Amino acid sequence: MNIRLPEDEMVDVGILAGLFQNMNQSYKLFWFKAIVEKVREGIYIISHDELANCMIADAWYMVLEYKLSLGARNTKLVEVVKRAGEVSRFKSSEKKKKF
Repeated sequence: MNIRLPEDEMVDVGILAGLFQNMNQSYKLFWFKAIVEKVREGIYIISHDELANCMIADAWYMVLEYKLSLGARNTKLVEVVKRAGEVSRFKSSEKKKKF
């Protein structure tokens, strides 16, 4: 699949597109989605914790309900979601806002 992103003076779209060439690591989608959501909210400086929390909230249902695998080498996000599920005792169907 060859996707051409629009050119931009402030973003090197070639580097950005290169991040998604190997999609064996699904965590990248959660990472990028979290960044896009924050930017849409007008937040341009994002802490590591904020980014991780967004990724956990987005992966929550898919990991806990459907046992989504995010790739053999990248199980940390899955581990964190599962541990958060055990500690919080939230349902897998919990709304993202509650997090």
